Amino acid sequence: MPTYRCLHYEPLPEVEPGMTNFDHTIDDGMVEAIADGEHMAEYAGWDFHAYVYLVGAVYVADVHRYHAHVGFVTADSPQELMHEVSHEYGAA
Repeated sequence: MPTYRCLHYEPLPEVEPGMTNFDHTIDDGMVEAIADGEHMAEYAGWDFHAYVYLVGAVYVADVHRYHAHVGFVTADSPQELMHEVSHEYGAA
């Protein structure tokens, strides 16, 4: 199993905008901007905050609640990632 990076204290350069559960949007520019694996985007939810980045072909969400790391979620696409993070940590 790969080891993923907690980005709360050692962030990658950030791109904007990112993802949000407010209206379930994933910015098209975000997907392109994090494709190099050297950038991250924010993912805002009511009950969590996550940093999204790419490791190889896997999208990773570094999920936090109240400034504390609570877990990693991985998926093959940003849409899958949004679904899985929302299912595990917040309202879908």
